[in-house]
Amino acid sequence: MKSQLFRLDFHHSVHFGDGGLMKAKPTLYADTIFSAMCIEALKMGQVYFDRLVQGVRIDQLRLSDGLPYIDGLYYVPKPLIRLELEQQGDSSVKKAVKKLEYIPIQHLEEYIKGNLDVKEQSDYFQDSFGVYCFTEKTSVSETEGSMPYGVASFRYKENSGLYICVQYEAEEDLELAEELLLEVSLAGIGGKKSSGYGRFELRRGKMPAAFEQRLNGIYQKYMTLSIGIPEAAEMSGTLEDAGYRLVRRGGFIDSLTYASTFRKKREVYLMASGSVFSKRFSGELMDVSSGGAHPVYRYGKPVWLGVI
Repeated sequence: MKSQLFRLDFHHSVHFGDGGLMKAKPTLYADTIFSAMCIEALKMGQVYFDRLVQGVRIDQLRLSDGLPYIDGLYYVPKPLIRLELEQQGDSSVKKAVKKLEYIPIQHLEEYIKGNLDVKEQSDYFQDSFGVYCFTEKTSVSETEGSMPYGVASFRYKENSGLYICVQYEAEEDLELAEELLLEVSLAGIGGKKSSGYGRFELRRGKMPAAFEQRLNGIYQKYMTLSIGIPEAAEMSGTLEDAGYRLVRRGGFIDSLTYASTFRKKREVYLMASGSVFSKRFSGELMDVSSGGAHPVYRYGKPVWLGVI
């Protein structure tokens, strides 16, 4: 598959849910991005929605998580593998490794070989990526009067934001993804969109050579750049010698035509980005609806990056 990076430049705060209004995270799961694209596709017409779902289902289109970039550096998740530097050395190195979540793609080889100054990388990332914010707001109702509440958010620093790696088979698949992402940029993504959170400027990014090599090369182990889950038929042998972490995904269905009341999506567990496998899998596009008027899809098809 061919690959294209898209940069999401947020000029205001974002609220990416991590358990209610009082918590926020700075990155996006691929299923959140896919859901936002589905909503915009339906606004544009059923044919756009069908093209998007079918393209993902038959592996003509894949999405990574929304991952960090700082200036010209594209970051990937820390691979879930055991390294020598985690077994030896002083406790400060081990703490820095545990704290480190993302690594510039250009330094992934150094990290795997145990030659990366993880404390320096962690400190730079924390200082340069962005800051958490907390805003006090007031809800006014006729029955309860004024009720204060708080909203946690994240604000990216200058020249920082998120990027998405879109993999595609044909140019029309890329054009569809770009058109839908542009619509998402105008509507916003995440929570509190009505308050102006989550809007961004969409720009194409230049693929670094190190990134392209690891996307297309042959390796012994690969890691996911997006949450995903194998289909039942793919399970055999997939978990052998794998390193992975599970994340629980739920939430409410954002559709006015699904049911007369707000309904929850069926909860599922997916493997987090950064999970490492010897055997790659296609993944699954799941229907997580529960008795409503139409299907509700949960994205679970990973983008793969070579590790070792």
